[in-house]
Amino acid sequence: MREREQAGIHKTGNHQVHDSLWRLEDGSSMAIALMAISTLSLMATGLGVALGMAQFQVKSQLTADAVALTAADTALGAVAGYPCENAELIAKADGAILTSCRIVGLGAVVQTTQNLGFFEVSRWAEAGPLGGTK
Repeated sequence: MREREQAGIHKTGNHQVHDSLWRLEDGSSMAIALMAISTLSLMATGLGVALGMAQFQVKSQLTADAVALTAADTALGAVAGYPCENAELIAKADGAILTSCRIVGLGAVVQTTQNLGFFEVSRWAEAGPLGGTK
């Protein structure tokens, strides 16, 4: 019995387990588990970045819409002041830059730009009376 234990063979119940075979696989399941966890973490990070960028683009469009509505409301006389100056104030309040503002009749066409790290997102919007500003 001692010779078998020294050779790495143990008897447990009705089964014999050979230690040297198990030693070859020590840590391989841990490596696979770590690779799986790393892959899932990388995928989750990528998904988070993609969703964050999509959310930023939606926010940029909403900012452009608000800026255009402000300019059009000012052109209509519903808000006091100058249309493009009021639009610029709204753009700055939302963290954007008003890159162009054009008043057409009683409507407005604007373009805004916002930065998110290395990304720059430009959006345009128009607002005005029914029938459009074209």
